[in-house]
Amino acid sequence: MVLKRTKEDWDKIITSWKNSGMSHTEYSKKKNLNYWTFRDQRLKRERCESSKKKLVRISPVKSASESTSLSTTVSLPSGITIQIPSDANKDHLQEVITILWNLK
Repeated sequence: MVLKRTKEDWDKIITSWKNSGMSHTEYSKKKNLNYWTFRDQRLKRERCESSKKKLVRISPVKSASESTSLSTTVSLPSGITIQIPSDANKDHLQEVITILWNLK
C-alpha cells in the first residue's frame, strides 16, 4: 500500500528531521521513508524558500542636497526606494535590513 502524504505531512517531517540532528539517510531509515522521496520533498521546500528571498539593487549615489556626502539607494522589487545616508548608524541599519529581509 502506498501512503500519499500531504504538503502539511511533509512540512512536519522536514521540521522533525531538522530538529533531529540526523543525516538524511539516518532519518529516512529510522522513519521508514523512501530516501529519494524525502530528498525531493526537502529540496522542493528549500527551492521554494530561496525563491522568496530576492536580491535588491544597492548603489551608492551622491545626495542632491549634499554633493559631498554619499548615500546608498536600495530599490526593492515592489518599487519602493530607500535612501540611506553614508553616516547612518550601522546597528540601526542592520535592524532595518533584518526586518525587511524577513518580510513575507
